[in-house]
Amino acid sequence: MSVNRAARDGRRAVVAILQQKNNVLVIQRSELVLAPGKICFPGGMVEPGETLEMALIREMREELNLDIQPLKQVWQNHSPWGVELFWWQVAHQPAQTITCNPQEVAWARWVSWRELRESTNLLATNIEFLQALDAGDILL
Repeated sequence: MSVNRAARDGRRAVVAILQQKNNVLVIQRSELVLAPGKICFPGGMVEPGETLEMALIREMREELNLDIQPLKQVWQNHSPWGVELFWWQVAHQPAQTITCNPQEVAWARWVSWRELRESTNLLATNIEFLQALDAGDILL
């Protein structure tokens, strides 16, 4: 699917980059969603009528029961499924408890950037993100 067709079809998704000290929050996708068992950053599809910021807030509540604040969009790319991805740096209140929605998320963990890079089970788009981050194309 072409980039223009993906945008025209409204196939857009948001990805949340949530850092705490030297760690970043990642999830393992549940067996009930596309790419089951893969490790990735939390996020999801933008629904009709939603802004990217609204989708980030909704997805983080739905997946992890977290209230977040979108800070800035840091990158953009496309998934192998033709979805336009918008990567955002987000913030939260650290005292919140993460509660995974088992329909979407098997587990959520804080990992170091090094641990994330060493993971052998990442979604391809997350590997692309890390490569762009390492190349200096993304500033967090």
